Amino acid sequence: MLRKIAGTLSLIFIILLFLIDINSGLKFILGFFSFFGGLYLASTDGIEIKFDENKFRNIFSIYSINIGFWDTYPKIAYISILKTKVKQKIENKYQPLAASATLTGEIILINLFSETNQIKTLYRTNSKEEAEKIAKHIASFYNINIKSNL
Repeated sequence: MLRKIAGTLSLIFIILLFLIDINSGLKFILGFFSFFGGLYLASTDGIEIKFDENKFRNIFSIYSINIGFWDTYPKIAYISILKTKVKQKIENKYQPLAASATLTGEIILINLFSETNQIKTLYRTNSKEEAEKIAKHIASFYNINIKSNL
């Protein structure tokens, strides 16, 4: 909620910025960063599930405008909550001998396993509580077990 308020205030700042008579180059730079910063702060992401149609989508939302693509999943055998490590290497591909960095972190995945052992990654998060809440909600609806390594 605080992010949306900050994003809205940033977008209001843009309107006020164009009413003030200052250097046009500075106005452009301030407006550019305020606009995209405001959109980021006013945005949220999440998951939307249609249980009756066996569909889900990961959504990105700005002021209740949801953006995302629907994906179907087969009949579910069980749901898993998996804590895993993620590595990302950052390097300059044009100068292979230049400095590089490897970033590592932990992420929690919610996976749906079908009766034919197909895996569908439903959601990624950093919050254990959020992952358990989503998994319990889905498990209670489909009356399936949750397997977890948390």
